[in-house]
Amino acid sequence: MNAHAANGTVLHSISRNITYPGSSTLTCTPNLGTSTYKATLGATGAYNTYATPVPGVGLRIKFSDNSPPGYWPVSANWSSSNRVTFNQTTYLVFELVKTGPITAGGQITGQIGVADVDYGNFRAATFSINGAIQIVPQILTCKAESPPPVMLGNISSREFTGVGTTTKATPFDIALTCSGGASGAAIGIHTTLTDQTHADNRSDTLSLTPNSTATGLGIQLLRGTTPIKYGQDSSAAGNPNQWLAVGSATNGTYSIPLTGRYIQTAPKVTAGTANGRATFTMSYQ
Repeated sequence: MNAHAANGTVLHSISRNITYPGSSTLTCTPNLGTSTYKATLGATGAYNTYATPVPGVGLRIKFSDNSPPGYWPVSANWSSSNRVTFNQTTYLVFELVKTGPITAGGQITGQIGVADVDYGNFRAATFSINGAIQIVPQILTCKAESPPPVMLGNISSREFTGVGTTTKATPFDIALTCSGGASGAAIGIHTTLTDQTHADNRSDTLSLTPNSTATGLGIQLLRGTTPIKYGQDSSAAGNPNQWLAVGSATNGTYSIPLTGRYIQTAPKVTAGTANGRATFTMSYQ
């Protein structure tokens, strides 16, 4: 089950016959009236589904011959008859539909629906699952290999000639190994870098660590020629300064190429050690 499919996607569909404990006949006077078929999983929600124990997965039910037509709840008009026989020839179609983010699996079991008859105000049948419907989402996740410390080199303070002066950029990569996704399913991997020295930093300059002895400097990390701005350590979609690292990821390995450089941040630069520390958080969208 592809957990990264678009909302409204039918993740799985199956048709099963209704097994009754032998044939039975229902008789009402003067007639049967209207029978309503509905699930006992709460109110209907998006895409005509009922909520399941798995967040982000809804269940919808219909008769395979569309008699009566439509997804449950549906009603059948039996006012032209006072008798109906339940037998083994009725089939139901069960569809699991993605309704939101899916982060874990689960199962549907026990009673799932009923048939209520208007005249006499009674319950004609209950519908239960014999066993369980197992929901096993295939969720793509990626493991990152932390790159070794990026050495920006020994730079003479005389090379900094004014605020905004930068040094030559040093390349490095973040390696990802992704697995667990549905075959052929692709998803975008978004990333946020967070300044570990000043978590509220939203600029494109990484702060120097407290044990750094140089002053007047910062560090920039770049994607291509664009300095990366920092954001909150969060995987929420749309997190400030989040950016697309891999546009269409499937099971496999990927490399995110970046570069790092020093930048002058004050009119005067003093010599010493200049280190920075940043973390990255991935978001699958």
